[in-house]
Amino acid sequence: MERFCFGGPFKAPGKELDKYVLDATERDYLHLKERYKHDVQKRLELAVDWSEYAKAVRELSSARDMLDVDWSNKAYDNFEEKVKNLILKGMK
Repeated sequence: MERFCFGGPFKAPGKELDKYVLDATERDYLHLKERYKHDVQKRLELAVDWSEYAKAVRELSSARDMLDVDWSNKAYDNFEEKVKNLILKGMK
């Protein structure tokens, strides 16, 4: 299943979507940084906000990798198949 996000087609959440989102938000951050170049306080707030957002996206991406989450439409069927295979392995 394809999802459309930020004007581009992507398969359900993955590394390329995470990279695209970070690149898009970084462009926005740089634009706002330039816009507020004379307001040091606002630039610091923007930097902190963008940094926290980027960290959250990276953490979600890492968690998805560690958990090996199945985002497909057949997630439940795939889970049942894995469990069935584990049970059959245990009986041998």
